[in-house]
Amino acid sequence: MSVGAAIALVVLVVASVGFAFYVTEFSSYAKSYGALAGVVVFLLWLWIANLALLFGAEFDAELERGRQLQAGIAAEETLQLPPRDTVVSDKKAAAEREDVKRGRGIRERHERAERLGRGDDAGDGA
Repeated sequence: MSVGAAIALVVLVVASVGFAFYVTEFSSYAKSYGALAGVVVFLLWLWIANLALLFGAEFDAELERGRQLQAGIAAEETLQLPPRDTVVSDKKAAAEREDVKRGRGIRERHERAERLGRGDDAGDGA
């Protein structure tokens, strides 16, 4: 378990206990929202839980960035981490290369047509 995960768990437990105390002692959700009070309380707790998890993740990211900076890695703006999986990015890069190749072909056919004096878009494939 990382440091950020441990912090997130501690913050989550403390926030949950504090929120439970608030709901039972100070709020009147049932009066305000009636039958939907449980849903409103759950959504508020879910939001608090997400904030705790995001805080832990941010803490881990900044801790890793600090380690990288101390190791001399250029991580001033972003973390320098290898991707977990490159299948999708490889496919997108291949598709982009193919699009560039087709675009170059269209441009070159058009330039050849202009050089031959036709001046139209003959053979542009569109």
